[in-house]
Amino acid sequence: MKKLLILIAFIAVNHSLCWANNPQQLPTVYVVATGGTIAGSGTTGTTTAYKPGVLTVDDILQSVPELSEIANVKTLQFSNISSQDMTTELMNKLAIKVEELLEDEKVSGVVITHGTDTKEETAFFLSLTLSSSKPVVLVGSMRPSTALSADGPQNLFNAVLVAGSEESKGRGVMVAMNNKVYAARGVTKFHTTNVESFTSHNFGAIAHISDRNIDFINRQKSSLTKFKLTKSNDFPKVAILYGHSDTGADLVDFVVNSGYKGIVYAGVGHGNAAQETLNALAEASKKGVAVVRSSKVGSGSVTGNGEIDDSKFGFTSSGYLSPVQARILLMLALKQNNNDSSKAIGQFKNIRDYTDCQLDNRGLVGAYGKSDLTDAEIVVFNNAMSDYKSTKHYTPKSVTTQVVAGTNYKFICDIEGENRQAEVVIFKPLPHTGDKPSVTSIREL
Repeated sequence: MKKLLILIAFIAVNHSLCWANNPQQLPTVYVVATGGTIAGSGTTGTTTAYKPGVLTVDDILQSVPELSEIANVKTLQFSNISSQDMTTELMNKLAIKVEELLEDEKVSGVVITHGTDTKEETAFFLSLTLSSSKPVVLVGSMRPSTALSADGPQNLFNAVLVAGSEESKGRGVMVAMNNKVYAARGVTKFHTTNVESFTSHNFGAIAHISDRNIDFINRQKSSLTKFKLTKSNDFPKVAILYGHSDTGADLVDFVVNSGYKGIVYAGVGHGNAAQETLNALAEASKKGVAVVRSSKVGSGSVTGNGEIDDSKFGFTSSGYLSPVQARILLMLALKQNNNDSSKAIGQFKNIRDYTDCQLDNRGLVGAYGKSDLTDAEIVVFNNAMSDYKSTKHYTPKSVTTQVVAGTNYKFICDIEGENRQAEVVIFKPLPHTGDKPSVTSIREL
């Protein structure tokens, strides 16, 4: 009798475990490997010397057996390179492959293992070209697999957790590193070796991860796809030139004479350039080279027509985009507009001005849309900022061509899912503050 009870208990426990890990109830997530430090190997556990892109995707997954508890994981070895060797051509091929994988209705999301050096560029490229609403999460590590405390396994586990979550749908391309999740737009690597190496200076993390829980603190909504994927890899050359003292015209002239179609000038301060450099950039613009002013500072917005009159020279400014992400956007805009610099700059400005939803200082409300608030969509957080489900969306019935900075503007909006309207007042801050538009009052009609 005792043996019978033990047998029944054993069967019951195993049935419970099988039910809990039933593959049919788990999301299917593809892990697409491109190489990087997460696939790297060193001679000892304490050395910083290692070779990236050594392990295969299946080798990497062996270090995270717990993945079988949260997802049905499928794998694809796309490449096995160090991310400094990532090219636009490879980014484009990766985007086409990921789009193909996401078309399978059984696939919930995609994780891409990627070296950290150019991850912010690939993430932004994908965010501008992928059309699926399913989550795509880029992940990597700062330490190779052979390190004493390798960060790759935990990062990969978190990325698969995010990619398989229902709450991740519609949030676009993300980056998961060190228990935090960032939107592709604005994410950047800010430390050379620390495991806490990624941040988003202007926007912050959109989620934190702890004990298999994803706490989305920002109801970040994905931008609409701006560029259609094409197998053509004839991307125009766009250079980033770095501002510093003693700059002249020679580097600008060299880039123009070398056939570059665009220049992102990572200027000093608010995207400023020495007079000789400015004159050279103006000449480049006259020759049909698209010029975008950015900044080497690392945070804050580069706004138009400050110390430099962009409209006079035919330039545009990068807004909150970093130099490397501004380069990606300008390159795609030039390609789509057949290297017409005027049209490309116009498209650059339209996409640049799309501002993802950000919380204001109260952590309760946010607004996103174009920087002048035309075609804005307003999101109001009714409860705690981490409770993104308790939101209302207000879509303006009327738009304005321009809102003066430092003033309020009133929108009459439709309330999503309800047959009524609301009066929403938005405050547009002065450009030098670096603040985002915020909701000041709501009156449901």
